[in-house]
Amino acid sequence: MQKCVPDNYFCPVRKIFRTAFCCLFSLCLLGSVQASVRSVLPDTLLHADLHNLEVLAQINNLPVPKKDVPFEQSRHNTEKALNNAAQAGDNLKVLTMTNLLGLLSLHLEDYDQALEHFNAAETAAKNNSNQRAAAQAQAEIGFCQALAGKYPLAANSYRGAIAIFNNLNDAKAQVIVYDLLGQGYSMAKDYPEAQKAYTMAASLLRGLGMEEDALSEEHKASGAVQHQLNPDRSLSSDSAALTIQDFEEQKKQLEEDRKARNLLMEQFHLSKEQADSIGSLYQKLNEDKIKQDLAMAASDRKMAEQRLFKYYFLGGLAFMLLVTIFLVWRFYYVRKSSARINAKNAALKLTVEQLEETTAKLKRSEKSKDDFLANMSHEIRTPMNAIVGMARLLLQTQPNSTQQQYLHDILTSADNLLVIINDILDVSKIQAGKLELEHIDFELKPIVEAVVTMFGFKAKEKNLELSYEMDPSVPEVIIGDPVRLSQILVNLVGNALKFTEKGFIKIQVHTAGHLDEKTIIVFEVIDSGIGIAEEHQKKIFNSFSQASSDTTRKYGGTGLGLTICKQLTEMHGGYISVKSKQGEGTTFTVQIPYPGGDPGRVRKKERAALPATDEVLLKGTRILLVEDNEFNKVVALETLKVLIREPHLVHAANGLLALEALQKEPFDLVLMDVQMPEMDGYEATRHIRESGTPYAKIPIIAMTANAIKTEVDKCFEAGMDDYLSKPFSPDDLLQKIRKAVGDKS
Repeated sequence: MQKCVPDNYFCPVRKIFRTAFCCLFSLCLLGSVQASVRSVLPDTLLHADLHNLEVLAQINNLPVPKKDVPFEQSRHNTEKALNNAAQAGDNLKVLTMTNLLGLLSLHLEDYDQALEHFNAAETAAKNNSNQRAAAQAQAEIGFCQALAGKYPLAANSYRGAIAIFNNLNDAKAQVIVYDLLGQGYSMAKDYPEAQKAYTMAASLLRGLGMEEDALSEEHKASGAVQHQLNPDRSLSSDSAALTIQDFEEQKKQLEEDRKARNLLMEQFHLSKEQADSIGSLYQKLNEDKIKQDLAMAASDRKMAEQRLFKYYFLGGLAFMLLVTIFLVWRFYYVRKSSARINAKNAALKLTVEQLEETTAKLKRSEKSKDDFLANMSHEIRTPMNAIVGMARLLLQTQPNSTQQQYLHDILTSADNLLVIINDILDVSKIQAGKLELEHIDFELKPIVEAVVTMFGFKAKEKNLELSYEMDPSVPEVIIGDPVRLSQILVNLVGNALKFTEKGFIKIQVHTAGHLDEKTIIVFEVIDSGIGIAEEHQKKIFNSFSQASSDTTRKYGGTGLGLTICKQLTEMHGGYISVKSKQGEGTTFTVQIPYPGGDPGRVRKKERAALPATDEVLLKGTRILLVEDNEFNKVVALETLKVLIREPHLVHAANGLLALEALQKEPFDLVLMDVQMPEMDGYEATRHIRESGTPYAKIPIIAMTANAIKTEVDKCFEAGMDDYLSKPFSPDDLLQKIRKAVGDKS
């Protein structure tokens, strides 16, 4: 089989292809303008682009693109000349320079601009009835479209140019365009059409007597056929060398054919036409042999395709078998996995149900605990309020010394019992996470002074020295919870006072550096008491724990005070420690980081809390007391008579009676118990607030034995203005009344 030169060997790279095209159409354009220039141009198309542009510029008196002048500048100069020619009305020069601008744009790879110039050239040529120039412009347009990858449009443009050149009987121009058409189809991988284009070019070249060029085109056509038979083939360096050698051999064979024709003419005295006829016959036989070889190649390809189809068919069957096996295995695996997953889901569902049930039990237990604490607080505080109130009222009746001692013992025992109740409630709230710290500006020194003042009387009774020292480095104002800090110090000082029989108790306050823009403040409570044995120091912060059972029996207490101190300190981000030696005293150290505060905010708050005058007189205040407990009613009424000059007091045993009393006469204040029969304090308050009557905005103070936060929140949610926990102190009651009704003098 005859070897064929592949199409991608003879097709140059795109840049060389573009250069050759520019040179080619520069020649054609020059031929249409001035035929005598053709003799000046070289036959080769490669490495002549700049030279052709120079010739074209010289003929039309254009700026000559020099070797040292960039093409961009040449295009700019040509555009100026084009404008001048258009103004002068020189249509031929306008046509020439428009083509020149298109060629320069191709050199600059500005394909859109080149296409625009060539379209303009085609329009100008048609307007001037210049068919040749119009055909050249169409071929140039096709070339730009091929470079842009628009192969169908390029093919249409090429065929339009071929039709015009055919009408002009310009075979050479047709050859050029057919060759471009074949290359365009090859770029588009449309090898059958590429073969037809190359074959037409070869036929035209043979008609012009250009056998060597015709042979080159036939090789291109053969290369297209070979690509068609084997599209995936690649040209290696070895096969390229073979095809080049084969091409040289065929050129040599062509030269021998020419010599043979000349020999026939000399020996047999044949004319050139007869020798050409014999050569054409020989060539036809050779072409038949090529066709036969191509047919054999096609047959071999068909057989190869059949074998390939067989292999594909068998491979497909094997693949389908593997897929079937996989699907069967997958189905079995999924069923087995589904059974395991269902079993796990059932177990997980059971676990979730158990967890939900456990969570519900915990919530019920937590609610039961809260209800128990609330009820315990109410049930203990209610009679305690009567006991404490009656004892205070008796102290005002001028009892004898023995009676005074008994009454003081009653009040002391009541206070101790209240401390125990408050400790239990605080521990419960901390453990449940319901205790929230405030973050307000406050002065530290008054907190410490208040603690010292609070325990000063008891310290004097035991002949103990109670004092405090505050380092100057301690900030005057800090941000935190003053109530909880006071509770920590009260518990520590109260603990020291309980276990110290002689000597001193001292509070020392200083700083220990900074942490995250906060000042670490150290509080040390030092006493000279009985001390704590080393083996007991690790457990004194546990709930309901003291140093020993003897300590509990001798000094009393629940063992919750230090637990509360530890938990409150940790809530502040600090820690508490103890250092003690039995018989020598104890030092409790608390370290808490506090951010600095704003003294201005503290002073404003203090001014807002001060009364308008030094003594607020409440003479003649009209108060409605709503209380169902007889003892607490007596305590409240008698206490109000002592605190207020000439009060107007009315009692109601429940919420319904309170609503009736409000409708009968006006009042300045309502003291409302919470838990009452028929209508409790919450519902009565809501009725008052929603009544729309003049007394709907009357101040209401809750007097509740429930001191936990949730109960206090319920009071405010119902519409109450303030609350007072039982048992109450007369000073607290007076302060609440002053705040609610103001000056009645």
